[in-house]
Amino acid sequence: MELNQLKYLVKMGEVQNFSKASEDLFIAQPTLSQQIKRLEDELGVKLFERSTRKVVLTDIGKICVSYAREALRNIDDIQSAAEKYRRREKSRILIGMLNIMPRMDIMNVITQFEEENPDIVIEWNFGWSVDLVRLLLQRKLDLVISNVTFDESDELYSKIEISPFLEEPMVAVVSKRSSLANYKRLRIDNIINETFWCVDANSSVKLGFEHAIYSQGFDLPKFEECSSMSSVIKMVSANQGISVMSASVAREYHTPQVKSIPIVPKIKKVTALMTLKDAKLSLKQQKFRDYFLSAISRRAERQQ
Repeated sequence: MELNQLKYLVKMGEVQNFSKASEDLFIAQPTLSQQIKRLEDELGVKLFERSTRKVVLTDIGKICVSYAREALRNIDDIQSAAEKYRRREKSRILIGMLNIMPRMDIMNVITQFEEENPDIVIEWNFGWSVDLVRLLLQRKLDLVISNVTFDESDELYSKIEISPFLEEPMVAVVSKRSSLANYKRLRIDNIINETFWCVDANSSVKLGFEHAIYSQGFDLPKFEECSSMSSVIKMVSANQGISVMSASVAREYHTPQVKSIPIVPKIKKVTALMTLKDAKLSLKQQKFRDYFLSAISRRAERQQ
């Protein structure tokens, strides 16, 4: 029995059509038919009932497909374990980072770490907070530098080690042409009827803002997406709506055409370095974590 035969069996079990399965597997249909027949001969059972019009799994075929699928998952786990071992041997660290972070000052800290530790290779995976946390839970990332999108009531809190290094308020970014620009502070009821521009439906700031809206008893406003933060600022500048973002991001993308206004009561955004609580970090990973948090702490002290 060969690995490819198991893959062919699972695919045939899914589509029950030789033409479709061979197309999905990028092999010739006669080759697929021969491999399935060889597997049936080896097992001594008929896995599929064939007719001129359709192919149907037999009862034993269904059982064999289930076991084949489980075997392939186990093989994936073996390959994943081997890959993780190779990465550890090569001193690689897989770090997930929030899309917006490369624009922020923390990249200087990471660059300095790389310069001081040329034997450590950092591989980056950029994304939104929700996606990065999912990859961390799947053990496809070693560490994540991102916004925290959950609290102590969430099941994730028991699984993830959170080391906060930045807490800041969210602000509303409005066009100076908007009447909202006359406000010194904005409440949610002042802006709830506006169109809100964001870069992604899963962005942590959007999710945090939605939570604040719900907690104050309001219905969700209209959200529109742009391809980038620069595009969001352009839409706001044109007075086509407003946006909500952290104070530091608002400063980074500020233009003369927009104004950042504090939201009251404050909606806090927490940025942290995250690892799995049950994962044993390698010495290299620990070194990066400790270096990063220490450097960020020293920088914060100097800025006070």
